[in-house]
Amino acid sequence: MVSKPERGRYLTLEDVRVSYKHKDDTIHLTSADPDIPNGSFYITLNRDTPTEEALRELLIEHGYIKENNVVSKPEGTQLDSIYSYRPRNPLQDLLVDSLVGRGNVNFPRYVHISGQPGCGKTILALRTVEDASAMAIKTYIVSKDAEPYQQKLQGDFQRLNLLSLPDGALNPYALSLSVDTIVQVLRNFLIPVPDDYSRYHYILHMDALKKCVEAVMKHQEPTLDMVVDMVEASEIEGFDTFIGRNLKMLRSTEFGRLLFNKSNYIADIPENQSIVFNIGDLAYVSDDLHPGSYTLAQRAAVLIKKLAIESLNKKITITHRPTLFVVEESPEFIHEMTRILRSRNITLISVSQKPLAAYASRLSPGPYEQLSSIAYEMFGGSSQRQIQEAVDLPLDKLNKGEFFWYDINTGDTEFYKSH
Repeated sequence: MVSKPERGRYLTLEDVRVSYKHKDDTIHLTSADPDIPNGSFYITLNRDTPTEEALRELLIEHGYIKENNVVSKPEGTQLDSIYSYRPRNPLQDLLVDSLVGRGNVNFPRYVHISGQPGCGKTILALRTVEDASAMAIKTYIVSKDAEPYQQKLQGDFQRLNLLSLPDGALNPYALSLSVDTIVQVLRNFLIPVPDDYSRYHYILHMDALKKCVEAVMKHQEPTLDMVVDMVEASEIEGFDTFIGRNLKMLRSTEFGRLLFNKSNYIADIPENQSIVFNIGDLAYVSDDLHPGSYTLAQRAAVLIKKLAIESLNKKITITHRPTLFVVEESPEFIHEMTRILRSRNITLISVSQKPLAAYASRLSPGPYEQLSSIAYEMFGGSSQRQIQEAVDLPLDKLNKGEFFWYDINTGDTEFYKSH
């Protein structure tokens, strides 16, 4: 328990511990005093400071650090002579900044982790979730493989599996999405547009769709089924033939039942619980596919993944309490979160095979510029020449667990080894 002395302006905490992590040669201060708001604190001490040196000597004296313990720089490459070396986990530093309110609170804490399969990017994300959970930071995860993440979470959390969700669980109205967001979600599903579909008709039909979505919003319990009914009742030429047909196709897909019908299942989940959203049952959509070539199941998968992310966005209230948000393989959706990063204490991590620069051809210039201007990046190993050229880094020289850390504040690239 926290105790207050009779004299002096300080508090004494219970269960304060000094520990050493051999993997990255760092020293940590922790306390799980039950009176601490949010449950605990976790601090990584900066190297070569008087406090760090004094505690290091104390740990050596008691045998917790052997004096020959060192973290070696990479061997067999010239990386250490070209780039500075960072032994401390920068993702952990961002979490601590978020927890204690340090740094520029209006600057987003966004990290994109990229690299080929097996390079260690998922391990980094898992370790960050584990650290956040130890700091009692609320965590939201959207992943195709939820099991490893939930093993890293402490305390209560919700696991959401698409197959077991009730009908209407992703009803965009129940998720309190705006009219414009709902229209955008539905519009993304309408591709590809038929060759004989003129721009005039497209604009006309999108305007009519927005009016339908807006009109349904005024009902007491709005659903997408009501939108379909309004589209079918419309007398606008071709509106039902194209828009109505597409909406009914969406409803007929494997997970269409989650969008149509009425449910407050996700909306009613408490805001103070961590959530792991397992989307592994969705159809796989490769980074290299053009949206115009998506199958019906892939188009539905993209839409549902977006709604899964949006549903968790709505759980993050405007507050100073820290939140960690991890999203796998969805860089095309991340740029839409930038509007909330500046107003909420969020550390956002996206995980994908490609660095952000490699998505420049897929994303429109606006969203890509938004991402690149606020993103720290961790580049893992890749033998693809076009990816190496996109970031101008020798990614083929990296082994598993080795990354380049790009610091958005300084513009410097540092070498980081996770083990």
